[in-house]
Parts: sequence; C-alpha cells; structure tokens
Amino acid sequence: MPRTRTILLGGAAALCTAGALAFALVNDPAHDIRPGADARNPSCGRIAEESPRELGGRSREEVDLPGVAVWGDGDVVLRCGLPAPPPTTDPCFEAGGVDWVIDLKKSTRDRKVIVTYGRSPATEVSFAADMTTTDAAILGLSSTVAPLVEQTDRCIGPDGR
Repeated sequence: MPRTRTILLGGAAALCTAGALAFALVNDPAHDIRPGADARNPSCGRIAEESPRELGGRSREEVDLPGVAVWGDGDVVLRCGLPAPPPTTDPCFEAGGVDWVIDLKKSTRDRKVIVTYGRSPATEVSFAADMTTTDAAILGLSSTVAPLVEQTDRCIGPDGR
C-alpha cells in the first residue's frame, strides 16, 4: 500500500505542476502570439522597443518576442515583420503619415486587425473590439512606425482607395 500512495502522490504533484504551467501560459500576454517572419529586422526591433509605454490608456506588458509589443494584457498587440500586403479592396485609411489597411479576413467580432500598407516589413496591430481609444492608439503607433520603415506605396489613391 505505501507504494500505491507514492505513485498517487507523485501523480498529484505532476498534475499540480502541469496545472500551474498551463495557468501561467494562458495568462502570459505573449501566449499564442507569433512574431512575423522578418521580426528580427532592425526596424522591427526599434518599432517594438520605441513603441509608447502607454497606449489607449493601457500599460505596456513585458514580452520577450522579437518585433512584438503588447498593451493591456493583450488588448493591443503589435507584430512587426510581416509581409507587406498586396493591393486590396479592404478599407484603408491614413493616420499620422502611415497608411493602414483593415484586414477583414483576420478581424473578428472580438478583435480588429490593421496592417501598414506600402511599408516593408509591415506592422500589424490588433485591438480588442471593445476599445474606445483606438484612434489615439493608432496615431501613437503611426508616429513610431513612420520614421523607421520607409513608405514606398500608398493605399489611398485619387478615388479614395
């Protein structure tokens, strides 16, 4: 019987350890965030490093992923190092000298996703849909992106597209 108790106690300890690890991973703001393929590009490092400490009323989280910045426990996620989007019919707008495209394929009811247009590497930002301060956040990010990645194309033409 002592042998059975040892096995049961060992199994319980393993379950507790696995549970604690799963809790830490689920509550880690970097969970399920993948850096862009070109995230180690020096411009991406600077964008992530020089992004505002506070964005849309949310504090920046510490994340150890190249080209990534996170605010407000994942309310805002920036990923630099993505391929530049091709010409698209998705909605586009200019903010602070940076053209942004609303990525309709990646956006959901819970998250809105925008990506820089005409800049390589591209920067993607996703926002929790319930954020009310996205305009100010986009302007803050635009002022970081604009001087670090040259714009080579525009998404807004003479007809507003």
